[in-house]
Amino acid sequence: MSIMLLGATRQRDVVEERAEPATWPTQPLFALTGSWSNVVEPREVRVTTADAWAALWREHCGDRLERDAIDFELIPQINFEEVMVVAVFLGSTTNTRSLDVTNIAPRPDGSIVIDFSTRTFQTAAMFEPNDKPQGGMVTTQPWAIWVVPKSNAQIVLRRLQPQLKEGPVVPKVVGTIAACAADRSIGRLSDQKDT
Repeated sequence: MSIMLLGATRQRDVVEERAEPATWPTQPLFALTGSWSNVVEPREVRVTTADAWAALWREHCGDRLERDAIDFELIPQINFEEVMVVAVFLGSTTNTRSLDVTNIAPRPDGSIVIDFSTRTFQTAAMFEPNDKPQGGMVTTQPWAIWVVPKSNAQIVLRRLQPQLKEGPVVPKVVGTIAACAADRSIGRLSDQKDT
């Protein structure tokens, strides 16, 4: 990371330039994932500040937000000086229990690609199909929160989808998080669908 000092006033303006890591880790520095979130619509976000993180965590947990013995919210602490959070919420679906990163890689255009797969499970109805909607499937709201090195680059999220009968695994772009200026605290899903 480099710091430039601008201006000759007593109170100096400090502009932070985010240098991209020399080599990106192929996995998140830390990952949380699960099958239930209070976020029921598909969404991808980049979080770079503690305030934005606290708001996202509260939204994700909803009324399940854990509190300590004296009723303070328990929000995981993250040092946003060097890292950021990339969060993916798949929305309401069925029989999906987690999202697992398979690879993180920078592209020549400067963007970062995060490939992930879903961990699913099978269910079967042991009764008449009309007794339960979806024939025994379990409704889930799978999510993942990945802590990665801080970057302002565009992030491309690709879900790896295995084909039947041992065919190739095909990456499908499920969202992009736009590149952002150094002072932007949260990125949101864009409609761009290129690989």
